[in-house]
Amino acid sequence: MNKKQKTSLETKYQILLKLKEGIPIKKLAKNNNITTKTIRNWEKKSRTGSLIRKEGSGRKSLLNNEQLQKLEEIFNENREKSSIKLKPLIKKQLNVSLSIRTIQRYRKNNDWIPVKPITIPKLSQKDKEKRKMYCRLHYNYDWKRVIFSDESKIELFRNTSYVYIKKGEKRPRKEMDNKRISVMIWAGISWKGKTEIVFSKDFCKNSKSLMNSEIYTRILEQALLPFIKNKYDGVDFEFLQDNAPIHKSKLSMNWFKENSIKLVSFPTKSPDLNPIEKIWNDLKNMIEKESAETQEELKNSIKKNWKKISTKKIRAQIKHLDKIIPKILENGGEFNI
Repeated sequence: MNKKQKTSLETKYQILLKLKEGIPIKKLAKNNNITTKTIRNWEKKSRTGSLIRKEGSGRKSLLNNEQLQKLEEIFNENREKSSIKLKPLIKKQLNVSLSIRTIQRYRKNNDWIPVKPITIPKLSQKDKEKRKMYCRLHYNYDWKRVIFSDESKIELFRNTSYVYIKKGEKRPRKEMDNKRISVMIWAGISWKGKTEIVFSKDFCKNSKSLMNSEIYTRILEQALLPFIKNKYDGVDFEFLQDNAPIHKSKLSMNWFKENSIKLVSFPTKSPDLNPIEKIWNDLKNMIEKESAETQEELKNSIKKNWKKISTKKIRAQIKHLDKIIPKILENGGEFNI
């Protein structure tokens, strides 16, 4: 296992000199990958004694080299386990009782970092072929004409499970099914901005009503048509939606025809090809920071943070399609997330 790098005496003095010059301690700590507490300790020692560390001082390792190697194997084989769950496993295999804090320290000092697995749908070979066909047809496409739409489910408390990986490793993927959530929303984005955000329940007859084609077309009437008229003058645009049954129903397709809306033929299971997915993720992260506790608070947070999503951010995600599409073709239709 790798030992934590020691800071040279010269570096310590340089950091303390910058601290005296008025550079914030938090900035110094961040730039040098150390804690503010460490700098404070150096500052104290520079006034009362020496910064030179005595040989053999510091925390003694609780484990010998053989045990350290075995501990690394335990970390590698149990990446989804928390330090709490690792504690009895370590005691059983190493015959040593380590505290939760000690296990966390060993993990951190040996470059294990917690990340959330990237969740993706499972692709069949047929799905991959359809994705490749779509990418060929839309290589160097004029995305400025496309309105990207989607529904999204936002929950009050999102899944925050982590898995540990080594620094430099790619985030793992984890297949998942749809889970229950609190609010369903709809919106659209394009090069020219974003539609208003709509709550599907506002269009339902009662709280038990489910989203259907009638509700979907009513949402489009309220949020999509005004956006088309305002931003595209009603012409020269295309509308992208996924392949949900309510989107492809006879009622919905007739509605698109009656309103002269040209649809983009979009492959199934392709969230990486719809830039609004990244916008949803940004929105959810913004909402999560506010710690809403009720459905009404959640709705207010969604409305407020949706207004903060800038056209600049939306355009950056749309432009990113020109980088994603070649990579999907190179990878045989696989995900590029």
